[in-house]
Amino acid sequence: MQLSRPISGALHDLTGRPVRQLATTNQLETSGLAAGIYVLRATDGATSKLVVR
Repeated sequence: MQLSRPISGALHDLTGRPVRQLATTNQLETSGLAAGIYVLRATDGATSKLVVR
């Protein structure tokens, strides 16, 4: 998945558990993730919801 800008941070499931760490990337690999809703939390404080089908 292509992100709109380079991001550092973590992808969390809805329980708050981190499932992926991101180190200044504009690509998010979603293969291997279970279908569901995730929250992307950037180190700059921005958050975004992500739906994996």
